[in-house]
Amino acid sequence: MKHSKKGFTLVELLVVIAILAILATVSVVGYTSFIAKANLSNDQATITMINKVLMAEEVFGKPETITEALDALRANGFSYEKQVPYSTGYHYGYHQTTNRFYLLDKTNNVCYPEGATVAVNELWIPYRDHASSMVPGISLYYAVGTISNQQEFASAFANGPYVLDLNGNVCTVSKGSAQVEVQNGIVISDDFATGEQNGVQTIIKDKAPVDTTSQGVIVKRVYTNTLNPEGVGSGSSTLQNIQEIEYVDCVFTEHIGFYQYYDKGYNVTFTNCKFINTGKDKFAVVLQPGSQSGSNGPVYGGPTVDSPSIVTFDGCEFISCDRGIHISDWEYTTVNITNCKFSMNTGASSYNCIQISNYDSDAELASLKINFTNNTVASANGVVYFHDAMTDPQNLESFKAVFGTFSGNTYATNVVKIADRGQYSEGHALYNNQTAMEELATYVK
Repeated sequence: MKHSKKGFTLVELLVVIAILAILATVSVVGYTSFIAKANLSNDQATITMINKVLMAEEVFGKPETITEALDALRANGFSYEKQVPYSTGYHYGYHQTTNRFYLLDKTNNVCYPEGATVAVNELWIPYRDHASSMVPGISLYYAVGTISNQQEFASAFANGPYVLDLNGNVCTVSKGSAQVEVQNGIVISDDFATGEQNGVQTIIKDKAPVDTTSQGVIVKRVYTNTLNPEGVGSGSSTLQNIQEIEYVDCVFTEHIGFYQYYDKGYNVTFTNCKFINTGKDKFAVVLQPGSQSGSNGPVYGGPTVDSPSIVTFDGCEFISCDRGIHISDWEYTTVNITNCKFSMNTGASSYNCIQISNYDSDAELASLKINFTNNTVASANGVVYFHDAMTDPQNLESFKAVFGTFSGNTYATNVVKIADRGQYSEGHALYNNQTAMEELATYVK
């Protein structure tokens, strides 16, 4: 018997396609709704955690500015990146009087904590160097990073009055016709109404340094009230022909490096300087050997015992930097760090205040002395980190010898004094040696 093959009719195919389309629509709607609910739940949890931190920090007194509140959050691991809502169109806002953060929905009304009665126009909202940061009905903003986009700034603050807390950051744009008052930071333009009452520092851009030369060697070079003095950013501020460099009231938004040559000793001093967001994964200050071409390639060298170097940081601030001070193979060197404040980022395990690296022997390591006194570590993953590549020094006493005077310092509760990324190689004196880590930590008080 002959059987004929029968397929689907066009009507049947259309019915199946329609059913699949309906199922897909229902699935997408359901998935979108699920994601929205999950994001809202995450935002609510974040607000709850932030407010618990602020409540706990109130034992030390309520913050007087938004900047102080943000410092408290940074000290507990809440970076700016963690203050971006998961829910599209939502905003986090800080209320000064209650010292709490609140969640604003797409209609710019407070939706969490539920039942909150704060006035929306009293909330501080982050400004991220773009006019899209502006929220209708909000006149109080705090800066996240450097303010440098002139066009966006003029557009954002055209219809004031507004208040912008620079949050310790640098503002490089001119005020122009913008209706805004700035406070708590550094401005480069001279058309802002600035003054100590607002906590604003005015920087003289590209001010020429004072040089005193002797037989082609610069005896002393002084930079005062300068933004990113020459040699900054490229990381190539060599010391080959300079004996002493002094920075007073300067601001660094890019990293700076000093390179040591042969048997020469140097004096480098930073007084009341600010290092602000100096680059992703970049050290604010780098001290490492210089190099010159030799018959067998580059020749590296540090000073002899007859010509020691002294590097001093006095009254400086490290604000939102990934990494602090890197000291690599500078022999017979004393690093004095006093009355400084470290508000470091905490996004990676390597974000520490001080990193020590590339010392090739116990004697070289022991020739380094670090004095760390009367400082505040508001946020950081660690205070001191001995780099994992430094495997040759084996005597624990050489590591101890690095610590000169460590006293009078204040540390946030989550800061590890001796950092350990868990990456030490076998052969490193600190490899799998918790006892040694604890013993070293007793020197950092």
